[in-house]
Amino acid sequence: MDEPAQRVRKRIPARAPGETQGRRGCLLIGAALGIVAGVLIAFFVLPPVFGHFFGTADIELGKTYAGDGKVIRIVNAERQPGPDGQLYPGVFVVTLEVMTNKTWAPVGADFQLEMSGIDGRRYPASSNPALGGVLPLGNRIGLVLTFAGTERRDVLPLKLHLRSPEVRFHLQPGKPR
Repeated sequence: MDEPAQRVRKRIPARAPGETQGRRGCLLIGAALGIVAGVLIAFFVLPPVFGHFFGTADIELGKTYAGDGKVIRIVNAERQPGPDGQLYPGVFVVTLEVMTNKTWAPVGADFQLEMSGIDGRRYPASSNPALGGVLPLGNRIGLVLTFAGTERRDVLPLKLHLRSPEVRFHLQPGKPR
């Protein structure tokens, strides 16, 4: 009978420390680059992607927003004379028709008015009924928001921003941009 073949084991010589010394640096550089790439993706790629799918709803003038248990429509947006009777600076008045089927207590910080030619947005100076209370469920109510005016005669109210839910009501005719 034939004897089974014996396996021959080769010993692999241990490498000298000098041969593997530069490889640890490559791993550290790769890890650092991976972290940098992850941070860049988190801050610059994901927000536009999430904004596309879960972003702000744009509502054209005359249209109604229905969502999150609320139905909101802009009735009117105009410049009116201020308390002193003068049209300039006057005030900007935005009238909304609101019906909510979910408990909602809007506050002044929930609304911001964007105007043409003016950087930044303005919060309402007053409202009727007063903001901060819970709106009655299932009833249509008129909500009048009053914003501080400006001496500039060319300024128009452009958009009313609602914080929660994120909705942008366009106050001038035309397609939302």
